[in-house]
Amino acid sequence: MGYCEPTLDQTEDIVMPGDRCLGSTGSGQISRHRCPVCGFPGLESNPDSPNPLEFYGGFEICRCCGTEFGADVYVGVPGGTAKRIERLRRIWVGKGATWFSRYYCPPPGWEWKENLRAIGVDPEKC
Repeated sequence: MGYCEPTLDQTEDIVMPGDRCLGSTGSGQISRHRCPVCGFPGLESNPDSPNPLEFYGGFEICRCCGTEFGADVYVGVPGGTAKRIERLRRIWVGKGATWFSRYYCPPPGWEWKENLRAIGVDPEKC
């Protein structure tokens, strides 16, 4: 099990026992679906599903950016889902693009800018 210290903004909230992340993202070989907001490859559900309600109605939370699909992002928002994803990304980057989960530590070598580039987003333009 991996451990990491909380970020400064996490210490203001209720902190997990021992003030640490208690879990691990695994061996570093993440072969899941990428979050359309931050690009992290850790989602169980497929955001490119032919049935958008299957993904966006699943209420999965991204470990990296904290987006809850089905609550923060859902089909039918004004301007469309793509606009909402873009707005959530700007908010996340504007707050420092910090790792969200206190239970799962970032994988070794985690770099938020690389994750955004992997989904075709220029991090300098967020």
